[in-house]
Amino acid sequence: MKRIRRLMDKLIAPPGRKISLKGEKSQVIATRRQTNPPSVLVERGDRTVLGMLVPAASGAKYEGANLVFWEHQGEAHVTWMDVELKCKPVW
Repeated sequence: MKRIRRLMDKLIAPPGRKISLKGEKSQVIATRRQTNPPSVLVERGDRTVLGMLVPAASGAKYEGANLVFWEHQGEAHVTWMDVELKCKPVW
């Protein structure tokens, strides 16, 4: 039980910066979370997936179950359930 509590404490964080991204195939919403380690919540349609920060040569890369989210040079490359999306921020 203590292990679960420690994990929950790491994941609970104040709301992060939300980014709306538009790709050729769909829209993705990514919310960066100030957790330890850093994380991102990625929403597409009615599904939300948690990604955790992983090492990257450049940019910020997050991975989760059936998710790769990589921000690099003003674009986001998203692999969602084996569908590859290349997105740009919608301001």
